[in-house]
Parts: sequence; structure tokens; C-alpha cells
Amino acid sequence: MSTPTPTKLATHLAKFRYETAAIPAIQSPKREPVDPAPAIVSPQIRRTPAKRKRDLKLEDEYVERSPSSPDGQTSTKVRKVKVNRPYASPETYAHLKAVPDLLRPGLKLVFCGINPSITSSTKQAPYSHPSNRFWKALHGAGFTDRLYDPQECIYLPERFGIGMTNLVSRPTAEQAELSSKEMRIGALDLLRKIQEHRPGIVCFVGKKIWDEFEFVLKRSAKPARKPWRDEAFRLGEEEVTASPSESTPSSKSSKKIQWDQPRPYRVAHKSPGEGFANTLFWVVPSTSGLVRVQLPEQIEHFKAALRMIDLMQTSTIDFEMFREVDIDGVVLTVATLSA
Repeated sequence: MSTPTPTKLATHLAKFRYETAAIPAIQSPKREPVDPAPAIVSPQIRRTPAKRKRDLKLEDEYVERSPSSPDGQTSTKVRKVKVNRPYASPETYAHLKAVPDLLRPGLKLVFCGINPSITSSTKQAPYSHPSNRFWKALHGAGFTDRLYDPQECIYLPERFGIGMTNLVSRPTAEQAELSSKEMRIGALDLLRKIQEHRPGIVCFVGKKIWDEFEFVLKRSAKPARKPWRDEAFRLGEEEVTASPSESTPSSKSSKKIQWDQPRPYRVAHKSPGEGFANTLFWVVPSTSGLVRVQLPEQIEHFKAALRMIDLMQTSTIDFEMFREVDIDGVVLTVATLSA
């Protein structure tokens, strides 16, 4: 057998060599412009009553915007702001009963509220709303030996010498539903009760009540015979004021009040009788759950009032520093307001 020469072998193998074929360039088809899809108009959504109620609720909210963040975005948070109810005529709550006073001669202290709430009217007991801090503050300050339920209020005069009354007798849902006029007219009724029962102190539960009461008193109160001395009545463990303190508890500014001192007025009981010869006035912040004053601070205010009672019973107070209330002058003022 003959051996193939190298030239023939190379020619034979060349038949089986793999070569890449040239692929012609394929041109992409020309794209035609596409018309935009027609806009889809969503049907109008009918809001349910609950949805409308939520929308209306937002109208009563205060929108507070915080400063812009580093990325330029402004965050927004919604803070609810309580909207006061408008004045309500007596017919609005004519179906509700007034809460009876708890008074008798010679009480050490009488708490005066602005008027009964719906809850208090229903239960026939003062400060009955579950959020009200009155009863907890009363016990925390040491007025009572235990925490009393509002409906146990009938025991306070006999056991602790504490009474209850209101500046206005008719109940409402909120104090904003009372007018300033009827609160001021109520000052005369309160003074008549003070004259009859001669308590040592009348303590207003809320500065608003005092402001309306003082509006009537200061128009006819007699000048004090001696200058006021702050140091005689520093009865708080530490001074707490609603705003920067005054050098004296002057009635010229109703915007400021010192919670650790009595108010500069007195009712002088000149005829002999059971009870105190002079009735003084005290103010503590409102105990309503809507008020920002928390329970520990409220207890301190009540403690100061309790110390004032002790001072009246154990020390000689110079009552000539107080302006004497002129009852006849109050009668004329109320008559003018009622006209």
C-alpha cells in the first residue's frame, strides 16, 4: 500500500476545515409612532356619611408644619384643637337637674365649681366625670382619709368640714355654653350663701370662675386698710404661678395669679353667729380632664389651700390687708348687669 505524500494529505484534510460564515447585517424594521392611550376618567366616587364626617372633622384640626428637612421636604402633622361649643340657652338642658349644694354653718372650706356637668347632673354628685381629677387631688392633698367616690360627697361636710356649691346652678355639657353675664350675676347668689353659712374659705376650682366673680367684687370692694405683705401667705411648698408672679395679688390684672396665696378680698361677718368672722377666697386650677395641669401639680395646689385653713385656725391673720366686699355694692352691680 502506498503512503500518501504530505501534499496530498494536506489537500485531503482541507476539505474538513471549519470556517465561520459571514453573517449579513440585519436592519431593524422601522418603528412607527404609537398613539398615546386615551386617558381613563375614573367615575366619581360617592362618599359615605362616615367619610364626610371624617372630612368635616379635619376642618376642626390645626395643621402644623415643621421646618423643612435637609432633603427639602416639609413634614406635616395634624394636631387636634378643641373647638368650644357656642352659648346654650337654659332651654337646651332644661331636662337636667341642678346638683344640690352641700352647705352648713361653719364649714372650714367650700369648693365652688362653675356649674354642674351633664354627668354630675345625672349622678347628682359634683365632679363626677371619670376624667375629672378633683377627688384624687382632694385625697392626695390630705383633705380626706381615703379616696372618696363622687356620690359619697354627702359625707364631706360632717366628716371633714368641706362643702360644695357652684357659681351657676344650671347644668351644661361645657362651661363655654354659659355666658359671662350669667356667671357674673351668679356672684350675688354665692355671696348670699357665704353670708348665711360663714365658711372660712371659698375655693374656686378654676381660674375662669374667679375672674368672673372678681369682675363683680372689685367694682365696689372697699380699699384695704393696710398694705399687702407677700411673706404672710407663702403657703406653697414651692411657688407655682400661672404666669410671671406679681409683687402683690392686685386685682388689676386677671391674667396673673399666685396659687399659693389667698385672693385679696374678704367677706366680713359682723353679726354674731356660728362660723368664721371672715371668709377668704382661694383659687386652684380646674380639675377637668381637659386641662393640662397634671395630678401631682394639682395636689400641690390643694395642699396650699389646706395649709391656709390651718393658718386661719391656728394663727392671727391681719384681715385689714384684705379688701372688704361691699354686699350692697354687689347688689347694684348685678342689678345693672341684669337690666
